[in-house]
Amino acid sequence: MSLEKMRHWSLHIFMAVIRKIFNLVLLTVGTAVAAPAAAAPVADSVAVADTVACIDALDAAVNTRQSPYYGWKRDVSYTGVPLLLSPVVVKDAKTGFPSPNLSLQSGFKTKIDNYTRFAPYPVIAAMKLAGYDGRSSWSRLGVSALASNAVMAMAVMATKHAVSELRPDATERNSFPSGHTATAFVAATILHKEYGMTRSPWFSVGGYALATATGVMRVLNNRHWISDVMAGAGIGIISTELGYFAADLIFKDRGVERYELDGEVSVNPSFVDIQMGVAAHSGHIDFGSDRRIALGTSAVVGMEGAYFLNKHFGVGAQARLISTPAQIEGAAEGATSVEIEDNQFNNASLAVGVYGNQALSKRISVGAKALCGVRFADGIRYVSHQSDATEILQAKGGTAFNYVLGVNFAWRYRTNFAWKLFADLDAAKTTYTYQSYTYQSYTTTKTLAHTTLGAAFSVVF
Repeated sequence: MSLEKMRHWSLHIFMAVIRKIFNLVLLTVGTAVAAPAAAAPVADSVAVADTVACIDALDAAVNTRQSPYYGWKRDVSYTGVPLLLSPVVVKDAKTGFPSPNLSLQSGFKTKIDNYTRFAPYPVIAAMKLAGYDGRSSWSRLGVSALASNAVMAMAVMATKHAVSELRPDATERNSFPSGHTATAFVAATILHKEYGMTRSPWFSVGGYALATATGVMRVLNNRHWISDVMAGAGIGIISTELGYFAADLIFKDRGVERYELDGEVSVNPSFVDIQMGVAAHSGHIDFGSDRRIALGTSAVVGMEGAYFLNKHFGVGAQARLISTPAQIEGAAEGATSVEIEDNQFNNASLAVGVYGNQALSKRISVGAKALCGVRFADGIRYVSHQSDATEILQAKGGTAFNYVLGVNFAWRYRTNFAWKLFADLDAAKTTYTYQSYTYQSYTTTKTLAHTTLGAAFSVVF
């Protein structure tokens, strides 16, 4: 199949998904308006309780639908599509950080990401060999896994060839999307479908946490941009849904050994989230009038959990890594060459506090949080080779108190699983030091605030 035909069919599938989402929205609105009117024709207004009841009834009808082909349509629409669209939001994050005429070297190096992308497979095999059946028999699982990885590999290779994006380390033009991240999310989604949805949702937490860590390491290794990782995650999830759909078409009801956990949706909103997003901030750190550290758009990953004492109030904690591409402005002026030993400002934060939740229906809710804690900031390091000397330029951060304010919108698509959209403000007043070993040091204190937009996979218990 030619590349042009692949693009045509990709666009066709994408538009079909969008139409399904649009039809679901129309159905929701129509049901919410029509049902109360039919029940009480003499009423001149629709009560909020009636509207919520209609939403709940629609949720129940949607989630108990008997068609074996409905699940993949729903899961593709609500999971992978937002991740595939997210690179559009962060398309400017890679512009100018770092400058392409510099010799790039990252201070962070690890090969663990070559192995974590496959980690869920030994877990699945060990569980089945130990006699703990998952969703599928060996044959059905094999077909699902092969089909999922085949779709993923074709999508990744075709997109890499079509886009030809330069890697951040300037080595190759095959950066977009991240194949490692796509492979990791295929494996995580298979573990999620086989054991997370049939045995315990904590299998899903572990699998997606490893997949997210793989994507983080690809960014920290300076091998991928933020957008590459997000697109890879979306491709991995969608490919697995399509692979399982293909197996459903082949096997029908044969080879299904364990059905999905299902039950009444609890009002308890306690949760564990795996988060991924992007953050904007003030853009630079000034040291006097002629020295500046320019900052790009940050990648944000993290885990968050809260235990609710009742259906409205809870306590919890958040751990988050904020990775920001940075550049010392003017570092290359008058230099014969510049080596960048580390071009990422990495901020790790840990915060605890209170959480609030308000259910709009059994499956739809809004939440808020107010947290405080500590943020640890590292730095960047350049080596500038001059005609008569070698100058080491580095900027470092420190430890500071930080606070987090946030809101979220959650949709519980299954009994124990939800997807969230969140917006957070994370701010810390940090002292930064800029040091030139051949000249002098400069110190400045700046409140660096990150406004984060992102999505989270949530396990509700």
